[in-house]
Amino acid sequence: MRDYPLLINVFLEFRAVMNSLDNGFTIQNLSLLVGSCSDAFLKHDAWLQEMIDCNRRNMLNPVSCFGEGIRYIVGLPFDILYWLGIINKNRNVQIHNNLILRLLGSVVSLISFLGSVISIVVGWKSFIIICSSLKNFIK
Repeated sequence: MRDYPLLINVFLEFRAVMNSLDNGFTIQNLSLLVGSCSDAFLKHDAWLQEMIDCNRRNMLNPVSCFGEGIRYIVGLPFDILYWLGIINKNRNVQIHNNLILRLLGSVVSLISFLGSVISIVVGWKSFIIICSSLKNFIK
């Protein structure tokens, strides 16, 4: 097959078949290309279905939603710089995909999650006492 995309090859073969209907080789080649095109559409449909299932699972997962929210908040200053026109879109995407920023988002979400769980389990007043003792311990 040529270096053209598959669908363009099929259209070119349709044109060739229309120009010479008596050529059996062209019709056979068209049949093979249509089969390949059908296979490509089925593979792409399966891939899209897998992506839909994955996104549906992530939307129903509260931990995933919490992590996405924290990553959004951590990246918000860079989004504001992009919206103001100070940085361009490519730079904003690079910053959001940066390993350091992703690790920072993960650390913030872990600390936030643990803080939420501790405050629910021990109560608010005990949580404040624990935080103040940790603050004194760090100093």
